[in-house]
Amino acid sequence: MLLKFIVLSKDQNRLLLDQNQGRYAWPSVHCETTHVAVTSHIYDFFLAKYHLKVNVLRCFLQDGNLRIYEVEALDDDHRRFWVDASLVMELVDSGERKEFAEWLTKVSDRAIPWFQPGWRQEMEMWVREQIPSRIITFEQVRSWERSALFKIHTKQENYYFKAVPEVFSHEPSVQNFIAELYPSYVPEVIVQDIEKNSYMMRELEGGLLGESDQRIHWKRALQQMVTIQRQSIYDNRELQKLACPVRPMKEVLTNHLPIALDELVTNFRIPREHYTSLKESIPSMMAHVHALEHSNLPLALDHGDFFGGNIIVQDGQPLIYDWSDSSLTHPFLSVIVFLDEVKELFSEDFRNQLLGVYLDNWRAFDTYPRLQKEFHLVHVLAPLFYLTVHQRYIFPAFKDNIEHQQIIDHYVDQWLANI
Repeated sequence: MLLKFIVLSKDQNRLLLDQNQGRYAWPSVHCETTHVAVTSHIYDFFLAKYHLKVNVLRCFLQDGNLRIYEVEALDDDHRRFWVDASLVMELVDSGERKEFAEWLTKVSDRAIPWFQPGWRQEMEMWVREQIPSRIITFEQVRSWERSALFKIHTKQENYYFKAVPEVFSHEPSVQNFIAELYPSYVPEVIVQDIEKNSYMMRELEGGLLGESDQRIHWKRALQQMVTIQRQSIYDNRELQKLACPVRPMKEVLTNHLPIALDELVTNFRIPREHYTSLKESIPSMMAHVHALEHSNLPLALDHGDFFGGNIIVQDGQPLIYDWSDSSLTHPFLSVIVFLDEVKELFSEDFRNQLLGVYLDNWRAFDTYPRLQKEFHLVHVLAPLFYLTVHQRYIFPAFKDNIEHQQIIDHYVDQWLANI
């Protein structure tokens, strides 16, 4: 993959160019493909080649094997070739002039706070006010529309700082609420800034659950999730006060599914033949939705992305993090992907064993056979639900939507497989 960089000087008035035999170009590097939000390799590249400390603002263009990032310099380096922005068009070739013009159209479009030059300095000042340590270093981990993530190093211990956009503004408060009830189930929140949708938590040490072959770790994680869910029934009002979204399955699918599907085909996000198949399946899918009208289960907290990649195993104890997609909805939604993952990594027998453990926790609300039937219904409807939630609630909050098509394709493929 080819990465190119438009680098703003510390005073934000100049841009960094490479010089090679009289030709001027953006700094660039070929590297292995990584997640678009990951920033560490970019920081390392600039430090090694230019002796320049940088902060990655965003990837503003992604086209096949090309990505162009917007970067700000954190220090002044007069040994490099910095050019006044007004002169760039005269120096670079036609291809890079087009890229520069594309960037200019997006310069004023920085609705996400951490895409703005200077935001990092404000963040660092706030963090220093929270930590009683003289020596603090900041390591940028991720930057994209969904979040900004930094690791904070001190002599005593390490922390993470995370900021989220308005659509996920409930995440800091929801995680903090759970941490106060179950401090061994989720990372401890040290401090949060509610107005800026940001918070700090202690460093998580350990491997991802998705990399663990210890069945007890998977069973513990599932039991922790259902414990949180059962408690959330009684804390429903409190969670709503924390701005946790309320998204009942029946309401979301009845009111928004047909509209979401029409939007997707109108915007050329799904092929016409897929649209036809999905549209024809809606009556049978809605029959499943109406069957849920007889459910005795109350709304409960859904993590929204509960799988092995969002759980750290620290000293044998699973810690569930990243509650940005959480909402109050049908509880069974939380474990669909998790149990499918268990089936793939271990066996169908172990998956069924864990499903039995999970459903046992809901026997106070219904008989086991009815719970099994309801789980099957939710399993079929889950991709429709999450596709609708993304299209109607989450995608509109973003402009770049870097993983937009990938998310759509994933849920559409699952929906088609269930027809």
